[in-house]
Amino acid sequence: MPKSLSPKKLKALHLIISGASHGEVAKQVGVSRQTISHWRNHDTDFISELDALLVNAKHELERTAPIRQSYMYEQLMDLAANGPPDIRLKAVIAYLERCSIEKDESRVAKDLSEEDVLILKAIEERSISSTPPTRLERNRH
Repeated sequence: MPKSLSPKKLKALHLIISGASHGEVAKQVGVSRQTISHWRNHDTDFISELDALLVNAKHELERTAPIRQSYMYEQLMDLAANGPPDIRLKAVIAYLERCSIEKDESRVAKDLSEEDVLILKAIEERSISSTPPTRLERNRH
């Protein structure tokens, strides 16, 4: 990492890569949202490091895409089969929008955008740390 990045900037980079909003980053780092915006748009060292971190995150996600894709497919199918009606519909729509079925019926994901990378990383981190609710738990809410 460039030596010119302060501890606050390094913390901001970590939070941004983790999917935090500008407001969340600003609050946790102790600066204004305008400062975060300035760093992202005008600080060349910050921009360069953020770009490098995003490229690395994207490469890592692409490397592990088959595992992630299989996991996401299983989660969507569980929601489509067991979720409340509105969630079932959304799960099916999400699957159809993000995936296509090849002639051999294998699942093939579309290219991941920067936003997809951040969303998938956040979903994975949250899902690994918790077990899915049972049908009884879902019905209580």
